[in-house]
Amino acid sequence: QDPGSGTRAAQVLQSYLTMFEGRPEHHILVALAFFRGPAELEAIKLLVPEISTRPYKAALQRLQKARLLLGVDDHGPLDCHRLVRESLSSSLRSGDLVAFRHIHLRLAKYYSRRKIPELPDILELQPLLAAVYHACQAGHYKMAFKVFKRIQSDNTYLAKNLGAFGEMLSSLS
Repeated sequence: QDPGSGTRAAQVLQSYLTMFEGRPEHHILVALAFFRGPAELEAIKLLVPEISTRPYKAALQRLQKARLLLGVDDHGPLDCHRLVRESLSSSLRSGDLVAFRHIHLRLAKYYSRRKIPELPDILELQPLLAAVYHACQAGHYKMAFKVFKRIQSDNTYLAKNLGAFGEMLSSLS
């Protein structure tokens, strides 16, 4: 891999962000930077309430055409390339830390309200794992631990029964 390719990718992303400044595309990309991976539309609506309007739907199509979004579906999750997410997240974190943490706290509360079955599978646990991640990003470690305890009700279920040790660790990162 070319050592300058990361710099080039950052320059291309910055060009897009400059071009999209103040437009729906910019709002969508910034919202996606708060997630670790694909984000469900309802969670994105917490950050961009207008996402279901015509201008935002058109913006989603333009972002997909520019290859900044991965697959746009009216009801499915939204995702962007990992480099786009990481670059934006890094700049958001180094900007207004209070706002960054507040948004993550809103997302943590949203995901932590989810009910899970008594013996969930790994997909059913994803919202609670997201809640742990967002609570940690918000600096609310007690909240993260409380949600994590819901997942680990018998201290072994997630890692031993589901074989999801990696998921468990990544939610805490």
